[in-house]
Amino acid sequence: MKKVLSRLFLAVMFCAFLSASAFSQETQGRAQRYIVFFASTPAISAASAARIKTSQNLRITFPLYQTRQLSQDLSELIFGYHKAEPAFAFNPEPYFPLLTSSYRSDDRAYMRSLFAQDFNNFFEKTSYRQPGIFLTDALVCQNTLEYFELLNASWTVASNITNAPASTFRHGNITVFAPYTDFPTRAADIERWLAARPGRIIPVLLSSAQLNNAQFMGALASFFDRNTAVMPVTPLYIARNIELAQANNLNFELVEIPEEFRARAYMASEVVSRFRRSVGTRHESYNNVRNELQFLYSYELLSGLLNDSAQSRQMYDIAFNNIFRFLGTRPPEDGTAASVRFAGEDARQVTVTSNSVAISGDGPLRRLTITNARNTIDFDIDFIQGAHWPITISYIDVYISLPHGQEESSVEMHRPTHGIFTGAHAWNYLVRIFPDNAVVYRHYGGEVREIAAVPILNRFVARIPKPTLDDDILRWSVQAISVNTRTARPFIVDFFNRPGTSKEDALARTPFNAEFISIR
Repeated sequence: MKKVLSRLFLAVMFCAFLSASAFSQETQGRAQRYIVFFASTPAISAASAARIKTSQNLRITFPLYQTRQLSQDLSELIFGYHKAEPAFAFNPEPYFPLLTSSYRSDDRAYMRSLFAQDFNNFFEKTSYRQPGIFLTDALVCQNTLEYFELLNASWTVASNITNAPASTFRHGNITVFAPYTDFPTRAADIERWLAARPGRIIPVLLSSAQLNNAQFMGALASFFDRNTAVMPVTPLYIARNIELAQANNLNFELVEIPEEFRARAYMASEVVSRFRRSVGTRHESYNNVRNELQFLYSYELLSGLLNDSAQSRQMYDIAFNNIFRFLGTRPPEDGTAASVRFAGEDARQVTVTSNSVAISGDGPLRRLTITNARNTIDFDIDFIQGAHWPITISYIDVYISLPHGQEESSVEMHRPTHGIFTGAHAWNYLVRIFPDNAVVYRHYGGEVREIAAVPILNRFVARIPKPTLDDDILRWSVQAISVNTRTARPFIVDFFNRPGTSKEDALARTPFNAEFISIR
């Protein structure tokens, strides 16, 4: 019996040795199988970030937009714990891939200058001199990849590459990740999902819901801390260390812009880009000019121009002129985008830090600074006249809209004026600032109710105690309106302008409509 048990023990140990040997070979497979996680958004919950920080192996790459401030959690993941890689992200722009689809070698200097400042800002923020690039919202073509090479990008992730399934390949000197978007949301399904994808490199795009589910992120971290057969790495590691097949013959159908139309197309693109940076992508006027620009670069229109179609030439002229008409200006006589000044451009500038927002204007109200202090939300008013409250202004209304607010307007607040403020979407709070005090109103269920009043401190600062207002000021959308009630008929003196129409034109409309400035 002892001999039988002894042999059985030896057999079990031998099997265990073989299993351990096989597992050892699998762990050595770190050089053979990798998984690269891309975050679909730079927004991540504190709980999820904390779980990544404590993970031994999990790494995630986050897009960084030049218009957004790094959150503290994301900054720590990138620079403190080195568990995340930052990547340059363009704001979703339909014209960008269209513009690069017309890229030619003799246009290199001009093409590179279009985004040079954006890249410089990214370098200053992250110190990454050869960044990866997120382009998950646009169609990527071969010339787009060549353009990224021109910008010295090391890799790109793109969800909508024509005729390219989820894969990783090299195009010239740039590594291209076409990610899976169906990664399981249950830890129990991860191993089965990986087994069904035998590729050496597995790129994955995580959704916002996955990133902000702390329980899921904890399970993901635990899985890859225990199972090292597939190793999470950053895309930069792949770009620098892994041999990949070249994919130089991607099947893209491109149409070149005829040379006589190219200068106007580039000029229209540059002007629309400036307009987008001024107003954001949700502005109604931006949607109009974007649609015209998309048509300007459409396959059908460019094909017609190449075939010298008179109808295509006419439609091209109409679309080109419409862009400037929607911007409230005319095409420049000198043929340069630099000379185009659409109404309201540079009338405001939004400066965002981790705890404050400053919005500048070109009228009597020079600047509004909102600060999330320890126990208060502070509203600091600066006038063109410096320390003096203008005699033409009776009070300033600061409207605050939160995401998913009630679809209601502030009709009651400005009924006596020559117009009413309706806003493009709901407002939730109003801070009415007088020279000596400030009153806070809540707008809900069709009713406007006063909820707080505070005195004004030196230099026209209103400190609203928490938690009267939502203190996540970076979620806010804001509009400030100066009102004069000292005349027989009260009127609106000033407001933070949005390009696309002059203040005079906006004030002449009934009802008066001044859109919120989105801080996010």
